Amino acid sequence: MTSKLTLIFNKGTKRSQHNFIPEMDIDRADLAEIIPSSFQREDLPLPDIPEVEIVRHYTELSRKNYGIDSGIYPLGSCTMKYNPKINEVITRLPAFSHIIHNQEYVLQYLQ
Repeated sequence: MTSKLTLIFNKGTKRSQHNFIPEMDIDRADLAEIIPSSFQREDLPLPDIPEVEIVRHYTELSRKNYGIDSGIYPLGSCTMKYNPKINEVITRLPAFSHIIHNQEYVLQYLQ
């Protein structure tokens, strides 16, 4: 059973009352002095959606992904075995991730 998910850009309205950005209490700068007009847009193609709807949308997308954290994952050959997350963290430490593949250096780390 699959359900269709509406794209976030097809939700919301052009301009609704969901503006959570407070008014600025400082003087506005001239945008043309900061960003050349050739890089400015008249209209942003962003939907105007309440924050709770955005969270629900991306939470629903995350539920559609399946991985080792979601449940039992059918692993393949021995090269695709489960590696605990702590091992992934340790192997990314500079002391390990920058090992030169020279037997002399690797043996020092193994000892």
